[in-house]
Amino acid sequence: IAGTTRDTLEESISLDGVILNLTDTAGIRDTEDIVEKIGIEKAMKCAGNADLIIYVADATRNLDDNDKKILDFVKGRHVIVLLNKTDVENVLSVEQMRAHTDFPVLAISAREQTGIRELSDTIRQMFFAGQISSNDQIYITNARHKNMLKESINSLKLVKESIENGMPEDCYTIDLLNAYESLGKIIGQAVEDDLVNQIFSKFCMGK
Repeated sequence: IAGTTRDTLEESISLDGVILNLTDTAGIRDTEDIVEKIGIEKAMKCAGNADLIIYVADATRNLDDNDKKILDFVKGRHVIVLLNKTDVENVLSVEQMRAHTDFPVLAISAREQTGIRELSDTIRQMFFAGQISSNDQIYITNARHKNMLKESINSLKLVKESIENGMPEDCYTIDLLNAYESLGKIIGQAVEDDLVNQIFSKFCMGK
């Protein structure tokens, strides 16, 4: 039976240009339920393979033995502890949570969307410190950028064909310039006149 107690939910997000793969797993606890055990086994496997583990604790209750087992299980890993439900009356404070772990502890409220910026900043710092890695896939979500990439690729294909056919450089310089210009439009950089003049001068275009 498919359900969040057994299945993992995966999503990719862009954090200031850094593509990260997120996996939401079932909660880890002792259980006799066979279906739930499958979800817990998947969660343990995901935790073992993850660059970063985000453990969500409930601020409305004290830590129990299960919480302590999980914190012990992830020792030596890159972990951020989120203390959720901080928008209501708390039983467990950030200071109390920090007494149980050396991991960074952040107060958040999923309902009120507070603490999200602090979480993003912490993840970003860990990424640039080399503690977590980015998804190496490239996502293009802007239609104009996609068209510019296609134009650039087509121009570079023409350059490649010209080189393979032994054509002189001045025969494919325009195609190379078009590719450069298309990529420049994506990042907001126009081709400078000096560069154009240099290319035309070097290859004696028009002479």
